[in-house]
Amino acid sequence: MEAILAALADPARWRLVRLLAERPRSVGVLAQLTGARQPQTTKHLQTLERAGVVTSQRTGQRRVYALLGTPLRDLAEALNGLANGTARVSGPDGTFEPHGISVGLVRLAAEGDERADGCS
Repeated sequence: MEAILAALADPARWRLVRLLAERPRSVGVLAQLTGARQPQTTKHLQTLERAGVVTSQRTGQRRVYALLGTPLRDLAEALNGLANGTARVSGPDGTFEPHGISVGLVRLAAEGDERADGCS
């Protein structure tokens, strides 16, 4: 999961993923569409392939890349799980209440000598 997030964090790679979501494309076409040089595009695509986001196939002199849906669906499911966990509470104070932590208590502890978690 971390490798996928790291690969998608780069704006250039994110642009390539969005283009590949439309249809498989060759490195040359992707380079042209993004306005990047072909060696840069190849390096980005190799990073995405190592992360398991895309796959490639050689066709003669060309290498064609395609987006793999399963890793992105798995990532979306993990993110939705995190988002749904926070949706059950409302407001900044409500975020801490399910964990038995009062925001006021944390603020008081932060001002004093004690640690915010109650340990000294």
